[in-house]
Amino acid sequence: LRGTTTVGIISLLAWGLGYPGQPHILARFMAIRSVEEMPTARRVAMGWVIVVLLGAIVVGLAGAVLISPPLAGPDTEKVFIQLSTAHLHPVLAGLCLAGILAAIMSTASAQLLVASSAFAQDFYKGLFRSDPGRVELLWVGRGAVLGIALLAYLLALNPENKVLDLVA
Repeated sequence: LRGTTTVGIISLLAWGLGYPGQPHILARFMAIRSVEEMPTARRVAMGWVIVVLLGAIVVGLAGAVLISPPLAGPDTEKVFIQLSTAHLHPVLAGLCLAGILAAIMSTASAQLLVASSAFAQDFYKGLFRSDPGRVELLWVGRGAVLGIALLAYLLALNPENKVLDLVA
């Protein structure tokens, strides 16, 4: 935290407040069958966010104490991986690594689905063709997924990129 400004800390804390408004989370709320389910869904979602964010804080603090020398550069985002492989039985460490991959795959697929739908429905249909067919929208959405995947690939080519910096 050396060199971190008050504005920087407040900004990082605000990221957690924006989580419920993320498109892939909103899509889950839009899939609720009835209005009566909304309070339960809200409690489950916010409870889960609180648990996950507190877990992230604990992992970060544990990494600051247990990892020596401190991680630098892009490796700073590998605290959980370092801690789990160094301090857990290999089977548990493997489960933790599988959990990371599952979370990445779940979020990536949801974000791609939302981005594809937004591009096809909002951008393409809204600006270029007011009455496209279903098959045309399907192919436009697939093209959007391909374009996003290529952009992500190009961003990933730089080993110095940090996920947090790219998102910011």
